[in-house]
Formats: sequence, C-alpha cells, structure tokens
Amino acid sequence: MPDPAVPRGPAGAVSPDPGPRAPDPGLSDHGPRTTDHASPDEPPPFGGSWNALYAAVAGTLLTLIALFAAFTRAFE
Repeated sequence: MPDPAVPRGPAGAVSPDPGPRAPDPGLSDHGPRTTDHASPDEPPPFGGSWNALYAAVAGTLLTLIALFAAFTRAFE
C-alpha cells in the first residue's frame, strides 16, 4: 500500500480544487471578531489626548537619539 504522505504526480503540478470549505466560526465578512476595541472617540489609556501621547512618544524618541549620540561621542 502506498504511503499517503508521499506526493504523487509531476513536480509543479497543481492539486485539484478540494471544493468549498466550511466557514471559520472566528471570521466574518469584516475580518476576525473582536470583543475589545476602542471607538474612534475614546481617549488613550493615559496622557489625556492622542496628541499628548504622540508628543510624549516623539519626545522620548528624540531624547534617546540625543543620549545615544552623546554616548557615542564620549566613548569614540
């Protein structure tokens, strides 16, 4: 009896279409179901507003860049 795990047919051959599959219960027409999502009007978890949060992230990035540049110059 042949081993079912061994592929058959010429290399590069396309397998026949297996037909329609049962729908995945976790998916809908609009992507995966989510139970926890923020509405567009919901404020960020901290910072008070999205602009304040973005400014804090940008400020942190600039501070880190300046610190790494100073560290590089000090130990060249």
